[in-house]
Amino acid sequence: MDPNRLAEKAQDAVRQAQSTAQRQGHSQIEAEHLAVGLLEQEGGVASRVLEKAGVSPATLLDEVAHERAEETWRWMARRLERW
Repeated sequence: MDPNRLAEKAQDAVRQAQSTAQRQGHSQIEAEHLAVGLLEQEGGVASRVLEKAGVSPATLLDEVAHERAEETWRWMARRLERW
């Protein structure tokens, strides 16, 4: 693989992670945001590696989104308990 192309893909993944974090109202990029950025890349290495391992990138994206939503609800519940 061309190292310059790898650098472009990495930058794209970080931009996607930033966009995902902002869209979800988060002020910083978390691992989940970066995972989304990597998995949503068309023809990206992360998706190809997962597919070769028998893991569906789409299923993993759904699981990441579900876990993130549950984490948000737990955070909100803790805040309400203190209130």
